Amino acid sequence: PQSRRITSRSREGTFGLFSDAAGAIRRSVWQDTQYQDVISCEDQIWARSVLKRGYAIQYVAAAEVLHSHRIRVKSWFGRYFDNGVGETAQPPLASEVNRRTNVVRPFVSLVRRLFYLARYAGRHGSRGDVAFALCMEPLATAGHVLGWYHRRLPRRLCRLLTEQPHWFT
Repeated sequence: PQSRRITSRSREGTFGLFSDAAGAIRRSVWQDTQYQDVISCEDQIWARSVLKRGYAIQYVAAAEVLHSHRIRVKSWFGRYFDNGVGETAQPPLASEVNRRTNVVRPFVSLVRRLFYLARYAGRHGSRGDVAFALCMEPLATAGHVLGWYHRRLPRRLCRLLTEQPHWFT
């Protein structure tokens, strides 16, 4: 869609992913609801907080931004590990994670994503995109699942897996 307005009433219980790679926030809203200091997922936590307070989030497809990360394999894994940790550490996300911590489910989702990416790359990309997805998506899924279970892992191991080792000191 060209534009979509998300409110807590219209999307309650089915929020999905919110990423603030490029956003404009009214100053008064920002002063009322700033990001929390967490390892990851701060934008998703913020979005849930804003919606609960009665604000709305506007998605505008016409807004364009160049956003990228130069990520190596270890960084890719660590980024998703941190996302898993971030989801479990915050009450708004923890209840959602608890409902889906069945380890099989993320890997079923991985297979679906790989099929989607292969189909997309076949139409629009190159074989290199498919090779990248086949290597990196399983790492992302494994990192995410291990992040969910970080409390069961030795802190020393968590410091090796994360992109932000200071969170595990």
